[in-house]
Amino acid sequence: MSMNEKNVTWQWLVGVLLILVFAAGGIIVADTRTDVFNTVVKIENLQEKKLDKEQHYRDMVEIKGMLKDIVVKIDKLRR
Repeated sequence: MSMNEKNVTWQWLVGVLLILVFAAGGIIVADTRTDVFNTVVKIENLQEKKLDKEQHYRDMVEIKGMLKDIVVKIDKLRR
């Protein structure tokens, strides 16, 4: 009878270890998914800021061009 108890205890121990391994794996996968989601959100925010920055530079180039035209027109009026 002690042989059966030893086998049951060994099987129980293996079962508990497998549950712990799967639980740890699940936690790792969940944490990885959270990190990936957070990274995607950060990338989207950076891309949006980059687009805003690029639009800002295009607007500034356009404004500078307009100012140059205004200066040329004022110079012509002075003459």
